[in-house]
Amino acid sequence: MVEFPIVDPAPHGPLSIRVETTRPETMLGDVALAICSRDDRYKGLEGKYVVHPLLGRKIPIICDDDLVNPEFGTGVITPAHDENDYACAQRHGLPVVSVFGPAGTVVDNPQFSEYAGKSRWETRRRVISDLKDASAYLGSRDAETSIVSKCSRSGDIIEPMLMPQWYLRCSEMAKAADDLVQRGNVSLIPKRQQATWHSWLTETEDWCVSRQLWWGHRIPVYHVRWEGSIAVDLWVAAASEEQAKAKALVKLSVEERELLSSAKEASAVCTVTQDEDVLDTWFSSGLLPLLAFNQASSCIKSQLDPDTCAHSPSKAALSTVLETGQDILFFWVARMTMLCTYFAQVPPFSTVLLHPMVRDAQGRKMSKSLGNVIDPMDVINGAELSKLQDTLRRGYLSSQELKRGTKELAKMYPNGFQQFGADALRLTLLLYTQQTQQINMSLDGVRASYHFCNKLWNTFRFIHMHADKLGIHTDHVDNDGNKQWFADIDDQELTVFDRALLSRLHGMLHTYHGAMEAYRLAAAAEAVQVFVQRDLCDRYIEICKLSLFGNRSATNQASIAD
Repeated sequence: MVEFPIVDPAPHGPLSIRVETTRPETMLGDVALAICSRDDRYKGLEGKYVVHPLLGRKIPIICDDDLVNPEFGTGVITPAHDENDYACAQRHGLPVVSVFGPAGTVVDNPQFSEYAGKSRWETRRRVISDLKDASAYLGSRDAETSIVSKCSRSGDIIEPMLMPQWYLRCSEMAKAADDLVQRGNVSLIPKRQQATWHSWLTETEDWCVSRQLWWGHRIPVYHVRWEGSIAVDLWVAAASEEQAKAKALVKLSVEERELLSSAKEASAVCTVTQDEDVLDTWFSSGLLPLLAFNQASSCIKSQLDPDTCAHSPSKAALSTVLETGQDILFFWVARMTMLCTYFAQVPPFSTVLLHPMVRDAQGRKMSKSLGNVIDPMDVINGAELSKLQDTLRRGYLSSQELKRGTKELAKMYPNGFQQFGADALRLTLLLYTQQTQQINMSLDGVRASYHFCNKLWNTFRFIHMHADKLGIHTDHVDNDGNKQWFADIDDQELTVFDRALLSRLHGMLHTYHGAMEAYRLAAAAEAVQVFVQRDLCDRYIEICKLSLFGNRSATNQASIAD
């Protein structure tokens, strides 16, 4: 706890404000002290100042109900090292003071030069010592709830800091993408996602597309600098260094160009350096429809300036159906739509089919630390419990998470995974799509689908083995080389059971095609499953067995059925 003396306190008011912090090392960047208007303890203090106990300078007292919870206490604003504080600083027009650099050491700032070059932990110890010397340190206690973010892998504290970033203005693109759905040019299935789409795209902010990573598509932005008697620094977007230099020359004023082209400045050095940042993964993946389906696009092929591209996309689309998860509707689907309609002037697809989130049987999000992750390959190929646990050990879990996950695996899957095959998993996922909010994935469902696939295979084997007795000829081939098993069947020879099965088949196909056209995959899969199990196997095949093995004619079958 740190005490901030109030400048010119009221006669009967508080003399200071006490602030608790979990990161005293960032106090060097404090620019204001925030209070809540609902907190009676600090009535009348808004607009006054407190003295920074370390730096000796005055910082204002501001009122921000969005940031400060009166039950949690007050807060000192450090915009450069906290996301919420930065938003507060933007609302109140506060300055931003960076304390730490990318190396994790204190930057060289005249306001706190005695701390320059020190690490976070060394700075923390020095700050606490200096606060004690200034009689501003009131002790410490264990925090009941900590809001300090930590890395899940290393356990180290995550240090938010301001970095130069590249942003994409999204207001016009977002409106165009939203209009496509509102007009019906792009259909979202299920339709309830249209409200989510509209909410996101009408409240979207500028998109930060730069990332400080070692991998990814490098941002095509160049820093062009001339050195000489004239110093010019420009940032331009270009496809190459030569194009960047040419664009930079166009942006120069007439006087600057004349000076650079004069004999006196003929030896001026021009350096062109590409930014080291890479593009956001969602930006790179958002280019998919442009690269895969739009190679002949005039906007892409001729590399027109974006300002010359029209913003009235036609009803045509580059592709038909996109199937993806509803959890990335904004991150990927909306970004693809914005980029494609902006550059190619057409939507990337006409229909978006969104499947629910896949969770475990209890509805929990799959997590390695919980031990409830189901790897599709393990379901297809089968896996023993030891293999599932070895997969956890090869991850980046802490010892406590590994212990919990291993125990949970042994509890949920004591015998591991049976080898179910890809068809059983596919059918299960199709049937699960009727769970519109989320898919509670259970191996019991996969096991049921496995038994159905096994029944289907046995049915085929039965028909193939007794094809001659059933009047089916497997040696007939059409002009395209396809087998025609039922080519010689005479309609007049069909029994009542044959006609009943065909009637059921036509009804199933009608239901199936209607469901597929409406993208009701679960209904289509269920129609096939019911027909095969109930009509084909449980009824028709059993009646065929009587004819094959009981020496009963089709006429006798009718009396048996009665």
